[in-house]
Amino acid sequence: MISLSIAMYVFTALLVGISIHFTIHDVLTRMRMKKKESNLNKIGVTAYGSTLSHGMVYDKISKKIKGDQKESLMWYRRLLD
Repeated sequence: MISLSIAMYVFTALLVGISIHFTIHDVLTRMRMKKKESNLNKIGVTAYGSTLSHGMVYDKISKKIKGDQKESLMWYRRLLD
C-alpha cells in the first residue's frame, strides 16, 4: 500500500515536472518569435502580402479585389527558424 502511494506521488511529480518544462519551453519560444517578428517588422518585412499565395478577396464595399491580409503559415515558420 505504501509503495503504491509512493509510486503515485512520483508519477504525479513527474507529470508536474513535464508540464512545467513544456510551459517554460512554450513561453521562451513565444518570446523568441516575438523578438524576431519585431526585428523583421523594423526592416520592413511583414506577414501580410497581396499575392495569390496569401489569397485574394472581393471587397463588397469598394467592388475591388484585394489581398486578404492574413498571416500565412510560412510567416510563423520563418519566425521559428
